[in-house]
Amino acid sequence: MRVLLTAISICLLSSCAGLADSIRKNQQKQQIYKQHASKYHANCQKEAFSYYPVNMVEKEKRKSLYKPQTTVTCTTFGNTTNCKDTTTDFSGMLEQAKKNSDLLTGNTNTYDINARARGAHIKNCIDNKLAGDSQFIKARDSINNSNIKRIKRTPIKEFKLNSYEKDGLIFKCFYGKKKQYISSTSALPCSPTGNFYLKEP
Repeated sequence: MRVLLTAISICLLSSCAGLADSIRKNQQKQQIYKQHASKYHANCQKEAFSYYPVNMVEKEKRKSLYKPQTTVTCTTFGNTTNCKDTTTDFSGMLEQAKKNSDLLTGNTNTYDINARARGAHIKNCIDNKLAGDSQFIKARDSINNSNIKRIKRTPIKEFKLNSYEKDGLIFKCFYGKKKQYISSTSALPCSPTGNFYLKEP
């Protein structure tokens, strides 16, 4: 059981190492992208504004849910009763309060309808420029190939079985003259040979 837990721990650690390496590479790629994209941003932005100029439109007003409660006031004089509508409508005051709030918070009733299309055009323009930028391609490929170089420095080699230990149903197999390579199996006894990445000195 202890051997199985050890094997699981090694697998989890290797998975975490792979995840950390992927995160590091993505961060490096983003940094390289920003660095090279800055060379083309001004021209692409100028081009985007020529295709999609600023076009401010008014936001659609939300319908007010406020409904004044109807009130009626009646007076009786003798046999005659007179009634009049005394409903107080606060909708105007509420609308003005909303305008005052927008002024204080910086919210406006207008927006640029072309802003999203302009941003997409800038992104596509920069990507097209970078597709032909040899310096950017070289820097990006150097990150993608970094893991391949590391694997080439640690080739796989076959080692003979040195000894093994049995813990319940688990076989702990030791390979190499110094027992420096270990594997575990629960289905079959240890294989007479095993393939391992060479350990760096």
